[in-house]
Amino acid sequence: MEMASRVEIDEDNDNKGSMWDLEQKLDQPMEEEAGRLKNMYMEKKSSALLLLRLAFQSLGVVYGDLGTSPLYVFYNTFPGKIEDPEDVVGALSLIIYSLTLIPLLKYVFVVCKANDNGQGGTFALYSLLCRHAKIKTIPNQHRTDEELTTYSRSTFHEQSFAAKTKRWLEGHVSRKNVLLILVLVGTCMVIGDGILTPAISVLSAAGGIKVNRPHLSNGVVVVVAVVILVGLFSMQHYGTDKVSWLFAPIVLIWFLVIGGIGIYNIWKYDSSVLKAFSPIYIYRYFKRGGKDGWTSLGGIMLSITGTEALFADVSHFPVSAVQLAFTAVVFPCLLLAYSGQAAYLMSNRDHVVDAFYRSIPDSIYWPVFVIATAAAIVASQATITATFSIIKQALALGCFPRVKVVHTSKKFLGQIYVPDINWILMILCIAVTAGFKNQSQIGNAYGTAVVIVMLVTTLLMTLIMILVWRCHWILVLLFTGLSLVVECTYFSAVLFKVDQGGWVPLVIAAAFLLIMYVWHYGTLRRYEFEMHSKVSMAWILGLGPSLGLVRVPGIGLVYTELASGVPHIFSHFITNLPAIHSVVVFVCVKYLPVYTVPEEERFLVKRIGPKNFHMFRCVARYGYKDLHKKDDNFEKKLFDSLFLFVRLESMMEGCSDSDEYSLYGQQTERSRDGLLNNNGNTTCSYVDTTISSVDSIVPLRSPVTVGSSGQASSQTEADEMEFLNSCRDAGVVHIMGNTVVRARRDSRFYKKIAIDYVYAFLRKICREHSVIFKVPHESLLNVGQTSVTRHHIEVSSSCNLRGLLLQNHTKMKLEGSGFGQLCVLCLAFAAVLVVKAESPYRFFNWNITYGDISPLGFRQQGILINGQFPGPDIYSVTNDNLVINVHNNLDEPFLLSWNGVQHRRNSYLDGVYGTTCPIPPGKNFTYNLQVKDQIGSFFYFPSLALHKAAGGFGGIRILSRPRIPVPFPDPDGDITVLIGDWFKYDHRILKPVLDGGHKLPSPDGILINGRGPGCASFTVEQGKTYRFRISNVGLQNSLNFGIQGHKMKLVEVEGTHTIQTIYESLDVHVGQSYSVLVTMDQAAQDFYIAVSSRFTDKILTTTATLHYSNSNKAVSGPITVGPTDQIDWSLNQARSIRTNLTSSGPRPNPQGSYHYGLINITRTIKLVSSAALLNGKQRYAVNSVSFVPADTPLKLADYFKIGGVFRVGSISDNPIGLNTYLDTSVMGADYRDFLEVVFENHEDILQSWHVNGYAFWVVGMNAGLWTPNSREEYNLRDAVSRSTTQVYPRSWTAIYMALDNVGMWNVRSENWSRQYLGQQFYLRVYTPVNSTRDELPIPKNALLCGRAQGKNTSQIDSLFY
Repeated sequence: MEMASRVEIDEDNDNKGSMWDLEQKLDQPMEEEAGRLKNMYMEKKSSALLLLRLAFQSLGVVYGDLGTSPLYVFYNTFPGKIEDPEDVVGALSLIIYSLTLIPLLKYVFVVCKANDNGQGGTFALYSLLCRHAKIKTIPNQHRTDEELTTYSRSTFHEQSFAAKTKRWLEGHVSRKNVLLILVLVGTCMVIGDGILTPAISVLSAAGGIKVNRPHLSNGVVVVVAVVILVGLFSMQHYGTDKVSWLFAPIVLIWFLVIGGIGIYNIWKYDSSVLKAFSPIYIYRYFKRGGKDGWTSLGGIMLSITGTEALFADVSHFPVSAVQLAFTAVVFPCLLLAYSGQAAYLMSNRDHVVDAFYRSIPDSIYWPVFVIATAAAIVASQATITATFSIIKQALALGCFPRVKVVHTSKKFLGQIYVPDINWILMILCIAVTAGFKNQSQIGNAYGTAVVIVMLVTTLLMTLIMILVWRCHWILVLLFTGLSLVVECTYFSAVLFKVDQGGWVPLVIAAAFLLIMYVWHYGTLRRYEFEMHSKVSMAWILGLGPSLGLVRVPGIGLVYTELASGVPHIFSHFITNLPAIHSVVVFVCVKYLPVYTVPEEERFLVKRIGPKNFHMFRCVARYGYKDLHKKDDNFEKKLFDSLFLFVRLESMMEGCSDSDEYSLYGQQTERSRDGLLNNNGNTTCSYVDTTISSVDSIVPLRSPVTVGSSGQASSQTEADEMEFLNSCRDAGVVHIMGNTVVRARRDSRFYKKIAIDYVYAFLRKICREHSVIFKVPHESLLNVGQTSVTRHHIEVSSSCNLRGLLLQNHTKMKLEGSGFGQLCVLCLAFAAVLVVKAESPYRFFNWNITYGDISPLGFRQQGILINGQFPGPDIYSVTNDNLVINVHNNLDEPFLLSWNGVQHRRNSYLDGVYGTTCPIPPGKNFTYNLQVKDQIGSFFYFPSLALHKAAGGFGGIRILSRPRIPVPFPDPDGDITVLIGDWFKYDHRILKPVLDGGHKLPSPDGILINGRGPGCASFTVEQGKTYRFRISNVGLQNSLNFGIQGHKMKLVEVEGTHTIQTIYESLDVHVGQSYSVLVTMDQAAQDFYIAVSSRFTDKILTTTATLHYSNSNKAVSGPITVGPTDQIDWSLNQARSIRTNLTSSGPRPNPQGSYHYGLINITRTIKLVSSAALLNGKQRYAVNSVSFVPADTPLKLADYFKIGGVFRVGSISDNPIGLNTYLDTSVMGADYRDFLEVVFENHEDILQSWHVNGYAFWVVGMNAGLWTPNSREEYNLRDAVSRSTTQVYPRSWTAIYMALDNVGMWNVRSENWSRQYLGQQFYLRVYTPVNSTRDELPIPKNALLCGRAQGKNTSQIDSLFY
């Protein structure tokens, strides 16, 4: 059965990087498994009878806190004495309109409708916003999460006010952090409510004892209140399931009683208080009371306390039931209760302290006292439960340390108990009650907490109305303005009482805010570290089905916070252990901004790699209301989902209704005939290839008959199910990473305190993941690392050696449960526990293949890397170790070279034939590179023959280490742009032309990232700044690069930060790389990116598209190209490129700290290029010597001391005037010499020269011949340091070069046909000292060829390899 696969690259993903494309092929997302479920949550329409029943039940849960406010409002409003009866009417009027505006209009009829699928509270609003804008600070969401049944969101037009608000919120991290802090402040105040509500409610209710028994002291009341509170908090672990049925009757009776008493008091004492419904009395109240009247608003504020609890507890009932209960029962009863108390106070102004109890008729005093105490307990219970709930939400969203959460009811999901928080609340509640001893100061504290929560809700509701409801801005302004006017008025009043108890919630909130924000900050930093350090899945698959280890029976569950990629700690596990489980499942447990994830949608399972790897990924998703209950068997559910996935996968393989099916998603196969249209013009097709090498990674099944396919898939399913069950029976080991976050030494002191002390303490006392997931201790393996050093490995696991059997020292067999497996793994890991600290490793696995490409509209054979043209980008950081495993699937030898990478002390891996043996067809070789002390933009390319004319090139970016300052802000995007001239003929056709002694014709076109004219596109966002890394990877032509309507700020050239000069276009010569910053400051439309050839008879031009994401206009206007033949213009531009002396390079010290201009020159070398015919064939030379390759790489011959391969000194330091001749030219030089090298160009073409292994200072260039007097023109202060320089026609260029890198280094023309025909030589930098400090030994895995075959590298001692 023939197996074929086609790889298609989508131009929309250009700016994501080619490694992203590869990763998507290897580690596929979850779209298929997630599916689209369209039955989104909707509030059920209830019958009238059911609605009444729910409204009745909502009284006990939602309105307990609001209903007990009459116990203490008037006392806190008039803590002294009522001076004027009219003040009572004014206060009553304020209460009436406060209840109308805030609870009734704002909350019941507006805010409650902003529930998150029925859930209320601050975090519910935040979760709702997170679904409509990318404001969640931990970026672990995936587009498949949006397909959940409970994940509802709305869309809006890009030009709408909502879209602009969304972009503004997403535009900067600081705005997201401000919003998060705002949410955390509101949350902390709700926690404060959980402390103050029981205190003031129970104390006020208990105060009724003293009214009827005046001889009792206030201390007795406090003791009674404390006893009730202790009992209340002590009973929390039993839950409220068994007694909650009493709550609604108690609260209903309470409302009816206080309403009835109110009617009685109005009738008995003074019905004139009803005039308070006129707002004129509010004006008179403030006019008469002045400042005292204003500060009394702190007491009036208590009449609407419990409103936030109303919104937080709305999740238990439909909004219509809550609205009905409030309008029909709560609101009228409260108005009657307050009016009745006001009527009583009109006649009894001295009784304001105990106004509620004194207004009760004597005949029903004690029954009302009992009901009041019961109502106070219900109100306290509601706020305590709400506090537990909001702690759970904060925990789920990564904003609170992991604490124990107990599910107290099998019937109701929301009934939970948090022991640690419960006892903290109890202690603080008792402290407040016993400390203040009176309602007044507690009331002041209570009011402060409530008004701040309301302000937070108003601000969040403003965003909800804009982003979710998409209201007109006038409605948004009206709601926000009215709410803020009322609430800010109350807030200004409570500020006057901060010193009278109002400081309590501020202190409590500050403490909880510190805990929550530090925890979130540490969690975010840990997640970012794991994202940055994750291992490419390509490296894992490159190890083969065995992963390079012994696969022992059993299943390893590797827990990670990453939903894609492999956690860094697992690479240490793989690298250092000799064994791994037969089945490996990467388990990601993550919480989403939804209230719940249905059980049937909980797990997403996907296979990683081919079936014989037996690797899977499982993402377990939870909402902020979901819990890991005690009766949950997480492991069982995970395996059930895994087995179900295998069955479904097998069934889908058996389908015959599609031509091809991939286990990783269906791929559209583009017809090869589509590469050319009828006229043979370019059609922007890039790659369409049959690649046998990736069949093992992305297996596509050919169609077969239904019967045979069904039988085959059934058999495969049975075999795999049996294998998985046997592995499960052998034992399961849970592998959990434990990353320790520490602040860097140069961090500011407050960050050190926050991370090293506060966060570390919280991590120490909080619960472990293994406890949360109910993982048996005997099946647990903890692997730890420190995120600052990135190298420290420690194993935290106690292992018994029972169950370990070693056979023949090579095979391992495990018997028994996961405990035995754990012992094997621990023993193996202990053997390699001591590891040398070194820089981070990045792993790449590349398959080199041929494939059909047609960038200029003509089908030709290209060289692809992992099916990509151009190849994948290499992303790295200074000092990273790059482990690149290259599989040569061509039918000819192959080598990759790394343009600009200096390979410190290690020229063996330079990747040119003079240093490295080619990779034979069908073989592989692993480059172990280190980008030591380097930053900047570079590229790699194939160095043999004319492979460079067929592709195989890609970008290299080396970023600065986090602690090293960069002289410009972080760009919003980092884009690699590879430009170069291109022939429409295969490299197999071009090579014989050169071998026959002929010149190549002019190139046929120019490519941008492998695309022809008009085919490449780069999507950007308006107003943002992007870094473009431009490299000329072509064969011979200098190119001019520019972007229509945009300025380019040059910031870096081949590893050197430059003076930031603005250019409209840049000359980029062959082999050179530049970094520019471009700000998208133009109108929302598309623009040309224009590239044209320089100094050529035939001007070649190509374009790409710079696409604004909000573009409403296609690219238009003339294509602006730079000058094509103005040498002076280009020369002046080159001279203007200078080093930024004050900025740091790869190290912290400024680039200008190395004063190259003050160093004495030890040697001057003058190199003159020439062209000649030898035996009728075209050749090119340097100082009359045309290079011919030897039969053995020169570096190997030098290392193994093989004579007759080359001769040092076979090329002179200066032109000697001889005719051109052939030789294997090698120039000798001493380590630590400081050279002056002059390139002279006597021809009419521009030349470009490159020196491998070095960066040099370009100190001068000018027209004519160089003379010693030319040194007067040198720039000895801030010349740019780079590895490739141009030499203009009939001109010279001078460079300074410090020989600090021992090895054999290629010096070559970057005009590739000239290099191929001899315009190159090797510089042998030598030291007699045989020390690894100066040069590393030959790698143990070095390929040997020519006369070096049979030599031994296995006995070489090395600390590096």
